[in-house]
Amino acid sequence: MWVMKIDDRTFAVLSEKSTAGYPRVHIVQWDRMEHGFTCDCEHFQFRGGGKPGFTCKHIRAVVKAYGVKVNGEGDPGDLAKFVNAKK
Repeated sequence: MWVMKIDDRTFAVLSEKSTAGYPRVHIVQWDRMEHGFTCDCEHFQFRGGGKPGFTCKHIRAVVKAYGVKVNGEGDPGDLAKFVNAKK
């Protein structure tokens, strides 16, 4: 998966091998109010979006790309440090 930072809270994740059978782009966002990530993929929206600490593979790709370990609540701590960890 390829991860591209759009702004301080938004990332585009290209999944070349999607279950749809063709490449897809998903948007992962940091939700400051919820102190966690959200994703527009079906897995996150329909299976775990309401569960605390739930992550999909796209959220994990963002965390991996920026070298940050997310705790159980999906909180990477100081967001500025998180998004600026790697440029």
